[in-house]
Amino acid sequence: MKKVIFVACLTLCFSCLNKESKKNKPSALTELTVEADTLDIAQGSYYFSGDYRAVDGKATFKDCITGQTIPVSNCAAYKQIAEAYHHLDLNTAEGVYCELMGFQIEAPKSSINTHNHLVITSLIRFARTAACRMGVITNTHYTALLKDSVEQKITLSLLPNYTYNIKCEEVNTAKIIMLETGDWHRLSDENIVLLTNGEVLYQGIIKFTNLDLELFNNNKQLLHFKQE
Repeated sequence: MKKVIFVACLTLCFSCLNKESKKNKPSALTELTVEADTLDIAQGSYYFSGDYRAVDGKATFKDCITGQTIPVSNCAAYKQIAEAYHHLDLNTAEGVYCELMGFQIEAPKSSINTHNHLVITSLIRFARTAACRMGVITNTHYTALLKDSVEQKITLSLLPNYTYNIKCEEVNTAKIIMLETGDWHRLSDENIVLLTNGEVLYQGIIKFTNLDLELFNNNKQLLHFKQE
């Protein structure tokens, strides 16, 4: 099994509050598409795409894949991204399509918003003419059949907070073989990974045509997960 090593998220957040990040203003900020690398991608950072907007100095991000709107933490690459967004010269409170790398942390105890906060570690691009090209894959059930020594049915639920539940049972007897929970993430536009206790359980792709999942298990068996 692959071992996925995570960095300490809070260390990054506290350190960024004490030190100003190096200013690197991207060029051609008024063009339709802005691309700017802001930081090296940290271990534990994952891909997000969605609608970024800022009102009165507070930024939010509406995630394409979950449909959830979450607050953006004001640390890590936040300052560079806020500057790039400002130079786009958008209308007040107008959102813009954004692709980025980052991770989620629990909301601070002082926050009135109980949703997780998004820490952005790297901006891939702002694109004024682009939009989410897929539907939501959360809050639905996926199923797949595994024809092993005993035929098995696998039921997968991806939750908006980037956790999942999975159950494997025998088709003929309904005997439960496995119950598992963990975290899921996007590694790129179409690549997805499911982790349990820091180890890869499934990995594969999201099919944009129908939002089905094609995932390999640890035995390198390809499973086709379809929405119920």
